[in-house]
Amino acid sequence: MNGETTHASGERDHPSTAEARSSVTVRIPAPLRPYVGGVGELHVVAATVRDALQLLGRSHPGLCERILDGDARLRGFVNLFVGDQDVRALQGLDTPVADGNVLTIVPAVAGGAAIARHAIPAPARAAPPAGGPRARPDTTPAAFPGATPATRPGAAAISLLANIGHTPLLRLDGALEVAPSVALFAKLESSNPGGSIKDRPVARMLRRALAESAFSGGRRLLDSSSGNAGIAYAMFGAALGIPVTLVVPGNASQERLQRIAAHGAELILTDPQEGYDFALREARRLAAAHADRYWHCDQYSNPENWRAHYEGTGMEILAQVRAQTGHAPDCFVAGVGTGGTLTGVGRRLREADPQLHVVTVVPETFPGIEGLKPLGEPGDIVPAILDLSLVGERMPVSSEQALAACRRLAQAGIFVGPSSGAYLHAALDVAARGRYRRVVTVFSDTGERYLSTGMWSASLAS
Repeated sequence: MNGETTHASGERDHPSTAEARSSVTVRIPAPLRPYVGGVGELHVVAATVRDALQLLGRSHPGLCERILDGDARLRGFVNLFVGDQDVRALQGLDTPVADGNVLTIVPAVAGGAAIARHAIPAPARAAPPAGGPRARPDTTPAAFPGATPATRPGAAAISLLANIGHTPLLRLDGALEVAPSVALFAKLESSNPGGSIKDRPVARMLRRALAESAFSGGRRLLDSSSGNAGIAYAMFGAALGIPVTLVVPGNASQERLQRIAAHGAELILTDPQEGYDFALREARRLAAAHADRYWHCDQYSNPENWRAHYEGTGMEILAQVRAQTGHAPDCFVAGVGTGGTLTGVGRRLREADPQLHVVTVVPETFPGIEGLKPLGEPGDIVPAILDLSLVGERMPVSSEQALAACRRLAQAGIFVGPSSGAYLHAALDVAARGRYRRVVTVFSDTGERYLSTGMWSASLAS
């Protein structure tokens, strides 16, 4: 049963006073439900959005501090909608509410667009040429490194795959203040063909799947993603002729959703109120219910995910840091999305230095940091490929700290997304201790994927 109706004054509903204000339904996202007794909706009687939040804060201590900052302003990466309108585009927290309005709290990167609740259909594919469908290119793992005639169908796909990895390693201790004895590095993964670190595992998982004829009988690739892996799936799927269906939370940034749709993938958007794990569970449900229609890649459990980082990202980092310092890294900073980067890179670097210190960034449960899992609640899905034995330290990072680090990097000419900012914040903390001399992290994607979220707007600058 949902929460009872109360007034902004804190009094319970009474016929003689209820008419002075409006009855509003407040939708509570899954990460915040523990603070309100586990319910998904509450009902308040208030005049403005601010009134409604203040009432919730008095009735449910701890709730509002996750929505508002210390100056009672809406936190960055938290969006409030009255109906389908973002309050930032109205009168902010002073937006009046009318009887029957629904106030929706949306976590992370909703970005001010209307809340997406329905699947986006894939664009129609071009008809196959006369004589039948085009032949699938040779896509066994051994074929990709080889020379392929440019006129052969699939040359573009082979070229895309051949250009994954070998990304630049940025040295940051000259641009940022760190101890003189510390070298601070970051792998710039936005230079991959699809613009993120997810190109690496997705390409490897698809190559294995093709070698095993996973798409025989017209089966579609299916997986869940918060966006970057989805772009890689869609891009490589289009290049290789693999039909793709992706289950994505509806608050993924518009840049990501539009990029995925542009490649022709089918998008199934889940309610952002339910969090990312809901999208993951929906993909698993679809895979089990329609095994003849889908091949479930399952990046959370697929060992080719971490192997891509063990044999690729980790090997590159080791060679690049050694080339500049003469030694292997002694500290690696990352986070957990699927667990692939932390597990693969961590295992490879620890082979080179058994004393390697691995730091994992832990975001707040709400509003969270795009692409990172907090793994702090009993119901959280822990990726099967994650090797927690590697982790020597868990470092909490707030969305505000991640955003501040992103802005700091932008002033140094480096434009990255929020998970990269979180990693930098943690890496600078470690570097300031002076204990570790060669600290390395990854910058997972570009800041251009978050323009619609308001991440770079003046209103979030402070």
